[in-house]
Amino acid sequence: MSTTRRGRVELRRIEDRTSRHASFSKRRSGLFKKAQELAVLCDAEVALVVFSPAGKLYEFSSVSSLERTMDRYHEFMNAERDARKHDDTIQTAMVIEGSEEEDATENWASAAGPSGDTSTPPLGAITST
Repeated sequence: MSTTRRGRVELRRIEDRTSRHASFSKRRSGLFKKAQELAVLCDAEVALVVFSPAGKLYEFSSVSSLERTMDRYHEFMNAERDARKHDDTIQTAMVIEGSEEEDATENWASAAGPSGDTSTPPLGAITST
């Protein structure tokens, strides 16, 4: 008598081709069912694309077309990329600005002389604008 064991499965490739195919089919069905449940229960826009080991395409979309969701995904990723570029530009400007402030502070401190008094700028450090 064999017993069906449930619980954690060791995640490694299933060597037997027939068992691997059966497992793929069952897991694919379960994944698509979960995608549909997520869409219905949470009013989420869900798209799922799966390629079988043989290269067959399986897809699910909770809206009228998968292409619409993919277009939305690409728009989002492009906006994120542009926002990261903008943030990087701002951070670079802040670093440059910060290094200029550090240079001015170092110059002020070195101009203070051996006493190290930086409470007032030395006479040579004051410039008129």
